[in-house]
Amino acid sequence: MIVWHRDWRSRDELLALNVRYAFDQGRTYGKHLWRRDWAIAPFVARDAREAVRLLRAQLLRQPVAGSDWRRGLPGGLPAGLAVGLAQEARHSLRRVASR
Repeated sequence: MIVWHRDWRSRDELLALNVRYAFDQGRTYGKHLWRRDWAIAPFVARDAREAVRLLRAQLLRQPVAGSDWRRGLPGGLPAGLAVGLAQEARHSLRRVASR
């Protein structure tokens, strides 16, 4: 079954939403990578590959739909990954210090 939703957000609002989603996804990836949960690696690689595909399409001036979820990856994923890694590093230091 395929369901299509008419989006009520503007193009800019949808981009901001997708950036937030990508940021939170990056935070999740960072947390798992810090904890050496390598099962997450294929998902990180997939999202990085999709971000590169999107950037390539934009460089080649190919049309990219405003609703394309990948539009949020370049602006959100790297920052979220950095924040997720940093947060887990801080938590690790706290756990070590409290022993």
